[in-house]
Amino acid sequence: MELPVEILSREIIKPATPTPPHLKCHKLSLMDQLNPLKYVISITCYAPTPTEDHSTITVARLKQSLSKALSLFYPLAGRLAPDESSIDCNDQGILFVEA
Repeated sequence: MELPVEILSREIIKPATPTPPHLKCHKLSLMDQLNPLKYVISITCYAPTPTEDHSTITVARLKQSLSKALSLFYPLAGRLAPDESSIDCNDQGILFVEA
């Protein structure tokens, strides 16, 4: 069974506060380096709300909460370094898709 999905918006969410300079490079453990590269996709579903204003407020809250969480878990907003031994915590952010 296939469900049609309509993408309403795509946005890059960046951390609310920048990563401190002394934490810009996050070294990966040997186990992390030996494991094959995996991309984790997380899908969270919320029930539709009766009014559009309430839905807009909910999405704005989710984006704000995600931005604050990325400030605490700074490697999630970074990118894998070219040598694949560390994460460059450059605050590029993560993709937030509303569908």
